[in-house]
Amino acid sequence: IRRVGLGPERGDIDIIAVAPSGVFVIDPQKYEGRKVRGNGTGDTFVIDGRLRTGLTVSMRRHLEAVAIAVSEGPMPEVAVSGAYCFIGADLPLRHLTVDDVPALGLRGTVRMLKQSGPLDAGQRTMLRAHLGRLFPVA
Repeated sequence: IRRVGLGPERGDIDIIAVAPSGVFVIDPQKYEGRKVRGNGTGDTFVIDGRLRTGLTVSMRRHLEAVAIAVSEGPMPEVAVSGAYCFIGADLPLRHLTVDDVPALGLRGTVRMLKQSGPLDAGQRTMLRAHLGRLFPVA
């Protein structure tokens, strides 16, 4: 868990992963047995029939903070993406994307992080160090 922001903008980013394909902000969610869907416009979650707008608001804020940090670092061209990792939830059979961020199960999240990409081990280490300085452990 990494701390982000100060004052009213303060919060925590659960996971910042530096993978071969880029930097990922991952928001793990444990909704055991709950039905997770997107609303009709695809901009927020509906979990067991209730709108959960806070998830997307938080993700947008975290993605923006990490994207700014990466753009000011040693490798400003590296892609920054997000993903929700739902553990134990009832996800739809088709791919679910809410507010342009994929909602995955644990296996899908691991598969995403293992994808090949342009970053070698040294570059990933450099990016992790840079992001670690900007987002201290909470």
